[in-house]
Amino acid sequence: MSKRTATRDPAPAEHRSVWRFLRFLGAPADLADDLTQEVFLRLCEQPLADQGDAARLAWLRRTALNLFRSAGRRMRRELRAIEPTQLDEVWARITVSDPTGDRHAEALRGCMQRLEGRTREALALRYGEGLGREAIAERLALSPEGVKSLLRRALERLRNCIRIRLESDR
Repeated sequence: MSKRTATRDPAPAEHRSVWRFLRFLGAPADLADDLTQEVFLRLCEQPLADQGDAARLAWLRRTALNLFRSAGRRMRRELRAIEPTQLDEVWARITVSDPTGDRHAEALRGCMQRLEGRTREALALRYGEGLGREAIAERLALSPEGVKSLLRRALERLRNCIRIRLESDR
């Protein structure tokens, strides 16, 4: 078999998959951007033997995980203690029929559009702006416990909506 060389451009789907994996790990968007670029620089420096797309994506995820851990140590942040095999299992469950996550992202966009104003705004404040419950409560004139309940119900609705959309796409 031939070697994959540094001249092979990464597919946009691979780029999105690595970026989404880093976000799944908890990397902020700007860090995920930087680390994704670093992953593909490493790929250029160290071409892989052609062992198929699954092996390539696994290598990209493993490299992303290692870079994320290094970044966490540099920033003196505590990272969740989770075994790489557990990460692979969770990621595989999420992307079993969608290795790049594109179908999941499209389903999420569609489901977000179906949410009502305050619920959608609470999710945007929490996950888009990174605000805590107290700050969201102030903005939406709710109690922190009300925000917690609102977010929990919204996430459950999103999970169900995404599951239904993905099942109907099969």
